[in-house]
Amino acid sequence: MQLLQRGVVFVMSGFSIALSGGGAACSAHVGVLTALHENGLIPNAVSGTSSGSIIASLFAMGLTTTDLKYLIKQFAKKRNGLVDTDIWGIIKAIFQLITGQTVTLPGLLKGNALEKLMLKYTGGINIKDVEIPIVIPAVDIHSGKTVAYTNSPNHVSVENVIWKQDVDLAAVIRASCSFPAVFRPKDIDGMCLVDGGVTHNLPVDLLCAIGGKNVIAVDVSEIYVEPDVDNIFEVTSHSFMLMRSELTNYTAKCELLTIKPPMPKEMGLLSFCCMERCFEIGYDTASTFIPVIKSLVE
Repeated sequence: MQLLQRGVVFVMSGFSIALSGGGAACSAHVGVLTALHENGLIPNAVSGTSSGSIIASLFAMGLTTTDLKYLIKQFAKKRNGLVDTDIWGIIKAIFQLITGQTVTLPGLLKGNALEKLMLKYTGGINIKDVEIPIVIPAVDIHSGKTVAYTNSPNHVSVENVIWKQDVDLAAVIRASCSFPAVFRPKDIDGMCLVDGGVTHNLPVDLLCAIGGKNVIAVDVSEIYVEPDVDNIFEVTSHSFMLMRSELTNYTAKCELLTIKPPMPKEMGLLSFCCMERCFEIGYDTASTFIPVIKSLVE
């Protein structure tokens, strides 16, 4: 089967792709997809966690790799527009802390700016209407279960996973990106949802569960380095980094190949200034794997 995308003929190879979380490092995913695109390879199913859900969703909606590369540049330029600090909430939390009250601050950032941007790019589409099979995880902190959002009507059972459809895609992305303590959790259908990376930072098993074949995994999780300063962002992100690194060993087991672009040591959760550099790293790394990938999936 052949697909024509802006003058490029693709051979629909039998493989799917799982994209990890990693904050601003998600731009490396676009580099990987671009390298695949240039070699006539296009996945027929995708999954993505946290920032990886942004790239997976927009790709599944039909945005080209050229479109995605343009968005990366826009994110890097307008990074302040994505950081909507909950100033009044922080002030209130400080007062509560000083006066011995229960602190009610759910996150330093509201997350509304991110959801608004995703609503703009997705056009308010429901996940069930996305044409390419997709799965995006978030975690309900009330039940402790992973909530896997998908447009696939068929899936196998996965322990501690609830399957959901018929939800606004922008809201799903917002939920999957809700990094604990940094972003405010997202409420959907009475669930309090946080970052899917809490349980499935590299959602290979969930992709396999909806029928994804010959899974290529792309892991842009940061290599652990000692934090430079002991502030709340550094402590939270580095603690989470250790946890999801261990979890990946348990959830990513049915992939054919894992591509792990070497992220810059200075790369952090919100290091938008490094996004274009990460794109190039993802592109260069994936390019070296093209012969292997072709031998595996064609």
